[in-house]
Amino acid sequence: MPYISSIEQIGIEKGLEIGRQEGRAEGRQEGQLDGARQMVASVLAGRFGALPEGLEQSLAGVTKLDELRLLAVRAAQVQCLEDFSTKEA
Repeated sequence: MPYISSIEQIGIEKGLEIGRQEGRAEGRQEGQLDGARQMVASVLAGRFGALPEGLEQSLAGVTKLDELRLLAVRAAQVQCLEDFSTKEA
């Protein structure tokens, strides 16, 4: 096992901690996106019944939380499922 100086060890530990922090932040962001997608789908399904597969796939492709929030509002406002479109949000 090669010798690692204390300065190198500090650098390694700092790099690992930064990696862990970034991983947690990415995990939280992905969790928020998944939750928002589920919310939009739940509102639509509650109002209009089963969702077409294509619509679920479209929601899965939305990667911005603000856009999903707008879609949730739109899901609550539209008169029918056909009026809802992820492209019009």
